[in-house]
Amino acid sequence: MAQPFPIVGVDLAVKDLNKYISKNVPAVIAKDLSGDLIILTQYDIIQAL
Repeated sequence: MAQPFPIVGVDLAVKDLNKYISKNVPAVIAKDLSGDLIILTQYDIIQAL
C-alpha cells in the first residue's frame, strides 16, 4: 500500500503545494473551512496559475 496523501490547510498558498506533490505523491488533501475534504492534484495547481 502507498502512503496516505498529506493533509494541508486550505490557506496554504498554491506555490507551496509543489513541496508536497511529486511523482510518488500525486495529490494532497485540503480541509476547507466547513470541514469538507478536497483532493488537489498537480492539474489543479496548473489550473490555478
